[in-house]
Amino acid sequence: MKKLILLLAAVALATSVWAQDTPKKPSFAGFVSNGFWDNWEITLGGGAGTALSNGTNQGSFGDRINFEANFGLTKWFHPVTGMRLQLQGGRFANFDDVLGKAKWPYLFVHADFMLNFSNWAGGYREDRAYYAVPFAGFGYMASNFTDKSHENNGSGTHQSFAFTLGWLNKFRISPSFDFNIELKGLIAPSRVSPVAMDGSYLFGFSATAGFTYRFNKRGWQRELLKDVALRVEDSATNDSFRVMGRGEMHLSILIETMRREGYELQVSPPHVLTHEENGKTMEPMERVVIDVPETYQGNVMTALGARKAILMNMQMMNNRSRLEFRMPSRGLFGYRSQFLTDTHGEGIMNTIFDGYEEWCGPIATRSSGSLISFDTGDAVTYGLFNAQQRGTLIVTAGEKVYEGEVVGYTPTGEDITVNVCKTKHLTNTRASGSDDALRLIPVTKFSLEGCLEFLAPDELLEVTPENLRIRKRILDHDLRMKATSKKSKG
Repeated sequence: MKKLILLLAAVALATSVWAQDTPKKPSFAGFVSNGFWDNWEITLGGGAGTALSNGTNQGSFGDRINFEANFGLTKWFHPVTGMRLQLQGGRFANFDDVLGKAKWPYLFVHADFMLNFSNWAGGYREDRAYYAVPFAGFGYMASNFTDKSHENNGSGTHQSFAFTLGWLNKFRISPSFDFNIELKGLIAPSRVSPVAMDGSYLFGFSATAGFTYRFNKRGWQRELLKDVALRVEDSATNDSFRVMGRGEMHLSILIETMRREGYELQVSPPHVLTHEENGKTMEPMERVVIDVPETYQGNVMTALGARKAILMNMQMMNNRSRLEFRMPSRGLFGYRSQFLTDTHGEGIMNTIFDGYEEWCGPIATRSSGSLISFDTGDAVTYGLFNAQQRGTLIVTAGEKVYEGEVVGYTPTGEDITVNVCKTKHLTNTRASGSDDALRLIPVTKFSLEGCLEFLAPDELLEVTPENLRIRKRILDHDLRMKATSKKSKG
């Protein structure tokens, strides 16, 4: 028993020392190895087991069955591979020529190599409902270690090394819990048994059921190996991440890649990364060079002036103007689409990072408001016809919408709630002109980059493999109005 305790202490000490020096680093199959405290599992189970030898076995199979319980701690280093430290124990029963049926307690502590066969054969999927996990391990076994068993079996404590092999079936219940069924076998020298056995080896077989609790981050970061300019950090909540990249286009490429892989996610408006210097907030600056026809020069200077841009140089070249500005990087958010409109597609714009400057104050990057759906359902022509008089629509008839979804934008800068699901009430009254066909203005859909540029601070972009939708953070109309009123009061 002392050897068993010493082995447990040695394993715990080695694990705690290794924990101090385990950084996140590249791993195989395109994933990133996680930190030491990520992707742990605790398992608790119970069931039945039996013991046999490779010689003659007396008694029936049913008479040999006894209870077993186990407690395991698993660390996954990769979606496919992991290690488990398990303590299992219970009672074995065998038959002795002198004692007859003999029972004795046992404890078996072992370290197992775990192979997630489902992720290995079918590819990593975070939402997988079933995992098949074969494993093999090695450990130390002690049996017949209580005073009562010493007296009953006429023998002392027996100890030996043993091997184990098994198959773990995991059924996902929730993001944190699994139900598992474990089928396991072990092999040890027959001397570990306190009764005489007709054979040189003891074979143990068990079937247990239990639950697994996962904690500290189950997901795996694969994109970081392909994109070294991308950084991902955990946020305050378990279901969101802070993603940092090199501009809107860089982030939009990542979002589109995840979208094509089948992910569904929500994206908040992008913002620049600032830092502190001598107690002052510093923000990144851009040097912007624009070539436009002289006709549109005024439109560009007016728009960039409102975004804190400073004109550094201006040259005239064959009815075209080359304008050079220095401005905050955040001032460019949402401007590229406006630039195309202001220059009728004839402008050319190039930007480059130009150091840091002290925070330049607030910048209004969007002058339009949102048309917000009041109801959930299918957008109909009658409701859209009335809504298009308030602004420009971005949804078409027959498209499914929900309460709080942005269905268009207004030129006034204020948010307006509209009911695009409203149908015309049928009556028996007929009047000249009342039944004329309703004509809708053709809709222009936003691209992914256009959606990111359009987002207001209180909005989110909902990305699915089929759709791109813009929505308010607070979907309920009454709750949104209360939050707006509370914010305006300070």
